[in-house]
Amino acid sequence: VSPPAKTAVKSAPASQQNLALAREKAQRGKWDEVVEILSPDFASSRDKDSGVLLASAMLQQKSPVMAMEILETLDFDPEIMTENIKSVLYRTGVALEEAKKYQEALKMYDMICNVDINYKDAFDRSDRLYSRKQD
Repeated sequence: VSPPAKTAVKSAPASQQNLALAREKAQRGKWDEVVEILSPDFASSRDKDSGVLLASAMLQQKSPVMAMEILETLDFDPEIMTENIKSVLYRTGVALEEAKKYQEALKMYDMICNVDINYKDAFDRSDRLYSRKQD
């Protein structure tokens, strides 16, 4: 009988450790540190969880255009868009609308409406922006 195989304890990859650290910083409202931690990882990996948190951090730092650019690079499966992703898209849309970036806001609302037309007031906001384009 051979001795039981030793199982190597694998440490989480650095990106997972950084994501955990960034989530901890986010809970404490340290958004600049979240950006500092996640930006290098996201630039190389385009990890969805990192991207969503990074976009949230950009929103907190009043950078809705950056948040939108991050969200646009993520590969969402529209069939399984989580509440968290819809929330970040929605908040980004609202922030873009407030910054008078109407086309960009419309993109965010449309991404939500394609999946969940009843999400908050995304459809009404989208409809209002489409009407504005017609004028």
